[in-house]
Amino acid sequence: MRVRHLVVATLAIATGALLYAAPAHAKGALSATITGPGLAAPLRLEVSDKTVIAFNALATAAMVDQITLGDARPTKTAPAEQVGPAYQMTYDFGRSVEVRLIAYPLAEGGPLISVPAGQRRPFDNAAIPGGWLRGDSVLPLRMVNVGVPLALSSPTPRTSAAGVAVPQPAASTSNSASKPAMGIAVGLGALALGALAVWRLRRRNV
Repeated sequence: MRVRHLVVATLAIATGALLYAAPAHAKGALSATITGPGLAAPLRLEVSDKTVIAFNALATAAMVDQITLGDARPTKTAPAEQVGPAYQMTYDFGRSVEVRLIAYPLAEGGPLISVPAGQRRPFDNAAIPGGWLRGDSVLPLRMVNVGVPLALSSPTPRTSAAGVAVPQPAASTSNSASKPAMGIAVGLGALALGALAVWRLRRRNV
């Protein structure tokens, strides 16, 4: 009886860890398309088991979840700083629902995101506020990881937009890409410990 209880407990722990590790892709986005300097053709990113971590990391750095869930608070005033090259990112949520944003990964004060007005959230059809907000500081690296040819060590091209500086977002979630690997490690460790405990109990009962 003790062995059975231990096996059940071990499986429960492992299942919870693996569920924690399962990555949800940008709250329902099926794919993304990026266009901009250095890309001879649109770069299309599909969600799969092999790409979902990089897909999520890019979406997080580009503030996609905050924009589509209504947590972002863009400012209407364009930034005064040098913003550099622009990349359009279009996220496809299915059912002909798309959300577009313009990313400026090499902006002088840190990555910037421009949200075009007139869009709707994919889940409740509420209006998405247009304007400017800061992306995560790792946005340039996340874009390079998916195939955007950014020259991270070169000076930012002098392209500006009129206005004042944009405030930083209240919180950053750039470490979310590491959560799946950590959850998998926890689950495998729990399985190994449970198997060892079962083996020891069986030896005692022999």
